[in-house]
Amino acid sequence: MRNLAIWLATAALLVSCSKNDNNPTPDSGSPDMTEADDGPNNRTDAGDVGDDVAVPDMSLPDGLTIPDLTAAVSVTFDAQGVLHVACQTSEDCFAVQGYFHAAHRFGQMDILRRNTTGRLAALIGGFEGRVVAVDKAMRTLMSTRDGVPLEVAVWEATSPESKQAVTAYTRGVNAWLGDLAAGKNGADLPDEYKQPVVDQAAAVTPWTETDTVAVGLNLLEDLSNESSADLSRGINYPKLTAAQAFDLLGTMSATQVSTMGASGETYDRVQALLRWPNAAEMQPALNRLQPRARLLQDAQETMAALGFLNEGGEPKGSNNWVIGGTLTASGNTMLANDPHLGLSNPALWYMVELNATGGANELHISGVSLPGVPSAILGHNDNIAWGATVVYMDLSDVYIEELTPDGKSVVFNGGTEPIIEVEHTFEIARADSVTETLRFVAHHGPIISYDAANNAAVSHRWAANDARRTIDLIFGLAKATTIDEARDALALSASTNQNWIVADRAGDIGWFPFNAVPERTWASLAMPPWLPLPGDGSAEWGPMVPIDEQPQMLNPASGYIATANTDPTGSTFDGDPTNDSYGYITAFGESGGFRQDAIVKRVLDAGATHTAAISMDMQGDSYLVLRDWVRPHIQAVVDANPATLSPEAEAFWATIETWNGKCPSGIDGRDPMGPKTADAAIAAASIGCAAFHHVLYELSNATFADELTPVTTSARSAQIIRALVILLTDSSRLQGGEAYWDNTLTDAAVETRETITLAAIETATTKIRSAMGTDSDDWRWGKVHTLTMAAPGFSSLSLTSYNAGPFAAPGGLMAINVANPRGSSWGFSSGPSMRHVAEVSADGIKSFWTLPGGQRHFRDSPYYDNLLDPWLSTTHFEMPFEPADVTAAAVETLEVAPLLPR
Repeated sequence: MRNLAIWLATAALLVSCSKNDNNPTPDSGSPDMTEADDGPNNRTDAGDVGDDVAVPDMSLPDGLTIPDLTAAVSVTFDAQGVLHVACQTSEDCFAVQGYFHAAHRFGQMDILRRNTTGRLAALIGGFEGRVVAVDKAMRTLMSTRDGVPLEVAVWEATSPESKQAVTAYTRGVNAWLGDLAAGKNGADLPDEYKQPVVDQAAAVTPWTETDTVAVGLNLLEDLSNESSADLSRGINYPKLTAAQAFDLLGTMSATQVSTMGASGETYDRVQALLRWPNAAEMQPALNRLQPRARLLQDAQETMAALGFLNEGGEPKGSNNWVIGGTLTASGNTMLANDPHLGLSNPALWYMVELNATGGANELHISGVSLPGVPSAILGHNDNIAWGATVVYMDLSDVYIEELTPDGKSVVFNGGTEPIIEVEHTFEIARADSVTETLRFVAHHGPIISYDAANNAAVSHRWAANDARRTIDLIFGLAKATTIDEARDALALSASTNQNWIVADRAGDIGWFPFNAVPERTWASLAMPPWLPLPGDGSAEWGPMVPIDEQPQMLNPASGYIATANTDPTGSTFDGDPTNDSYGYITAFGESGGFRQDAIVKRVLDAGATHTAAISMDMQGDSYLVLRDWVRPHIQAVVDANPATLSPEAEAFWATIETWNGKCPSGIDGRDPMGPKTADAAIAAASIGCAAFHHVLYELSNATFADELTPVTTSARSAQIIRALVILLTDSSRLQGGEAYWDNTLTDAAVETRETITLAAIETATTKIRSAMGTDSDDWRWGKVHTLTMAAPGFSSLSLTSYNAGPFAAPGGLMAINVANPRGSSWGFSSGPSMRHVAEVSADGIKSFWTLPGGQRHFRDSPYYDNLLDPWLSTTHFEMPFEPADVTAAAVETLEVAPLLPR
């Protein structure tokens, strides 16, 4: 504590600021809230209703200085609360960005750096057992394969130019911490940090360059580490027959829509139907895994700690598309992106526009930044625009290790290799620290389950554990001037696991899903990489697939590129991505192709008349293309069995029979209990959507609940819905075929497609009437389909008064405006973490945005959630970019001066 006090006192001296007495109380001086206080939904301030122009809070510091700026920096905020910085050098811009990231989102930044580096327990007291377990898991996983903290290794691998940027950013964050220590410029901690469980002294430890790396690694882990899913399948597959595992928990694409195929392109390393697979080939793998169920369960419990900041649990996803000038009304290129991630309070992203006008480090960039990291992650500069969605390359594997009798080594390639042991001490708020032993297998990675008594362990290999130059990618992309330069920057990607799309002012469009993805020439159904693998040396990674040989597209003949987490190449069409002519690279999480199908249909429907407005409308498209795959087959059963349904079920089905496929909330405003929309068409669509979701899930449950009884997978999961679609549309693609309609839990009866379907309609009718009322006009989708945004970390500890919601929301299962119902409820907590549309022309780039929340995470700020209602209704705003437009849009202005020598 003495060292902390010395640092805070020093930092206070470094920041020389004066406060203008005419400034009202700053927005960050929010009241001390406790768990008993009302949550943010009870706010009625001016920024709460998504006004076109927010009321400025006039809280900006007057006389702010930051050390080592080369010149004065101009800062403005527009009506949406977006930060605009005009500076001499990019480092000056990054320093000011760091200051305002901390001023508006320090709690978010602090939680992210601590979560990655295993330091949460030092901040949050009273939950030692839970939080220390999270810390231990994260510190173990966020290390190199030989036990070096990963943020340290990545920092050492980063280029000098990128280090300069991060160091400048760090200066800005610490300038704000100095203001906090000195009580200047309205610097204050967020409301969550005023709870008794938080050790505020621990919260204000200095920011370091490796903290910035840690924040970036936290997002990379969420995007590219599939080990938890590998473990889940390793536990569940042996509980089913090989055919059931292949059909129900397998990788077969429901729609047979691929990213390259949708654009008319092929990947010459894929032969998608080389041979029809036989699921029985998986039996040796299932036999190998069955005796290790307890070990794998322990490893899965360790990996569960990775979800501490993201309670939603829905599969990550996203949409993006880029449309060339031959298909647009103006001849300009259109690029759109909406990354689907956990929706939190505060929002994941913070919007910025940075303009460095002089010197060799000239930079002009606009987009969403990640608090804790300089620059913008997604957006555009003067010359290119870019977006990203998860591509689901397989960048991680799990290994079952055989230990030597003393538990000190693993058996590998006929010999033994020593286990590396690292002692690590975890600090605990207001309690004694604890020291734990972390273990690593150098040729694989961290050990996540260790059972010396049974001579076994589970290790985890992830591409990011081999420190590479991913940080350099951010700055390379920010300064790229052509699509070729963007491609070169993206070649640095090791584990972003993204479908990067790019458009430049020359009219070029491209798709570059580059990663450090290994060759797995040994992959087969007998040795599937989506299950835990033997650690004996028989399933080792080969060299990384060269960038030139990875899937990619540049200016396809179709004139457009669209991605939505579907199979990139077509390798999963037969359910076996290992039987092609290359080492397995495509991971297991592809989305089934439904959103991809919907996007492509909208692009083709627009013909050569596409506009930015159409792209914005597409992002809010709540049409369930899934309906087109499912409803005709259910309708055929209903039509073939007249007078079979009860009168109540007939009325229920009629709402689906006449449904237009769209999913509006049917509620006026954000309150789920608010007034119902009077518009008859919107009401009917909302009611039909609610009814369809009910019958879809009941049909899935009635069909597969018997087979899924031994496992933990819900019949409502997206993967099981995929299997249902295949069963309805072409049951011959499944190893079990039509036999899945029979309920094996019944004694004598043999159920058929007809009996199961009609029973599911009856059950859905009973449930919706019981939950939502007997009057179908009350079946408004927004009453039950609600969004709740959790306060990261605090919500996981049941400190929920800082959550935001529930809010009535449109969208639905696998719609473009995705809002997949969660678990056993109809609510959701994962979806578009922002929306971005850019129009790219030879004259420049215009961009349009939505954000689920606001920029400043203080409840009494008008910028707390002023953008939430526009996000719910998919109402974009244009972000000022050109200097004259930025000046005209400014509602708050200040100047940041270099710190003058004393």
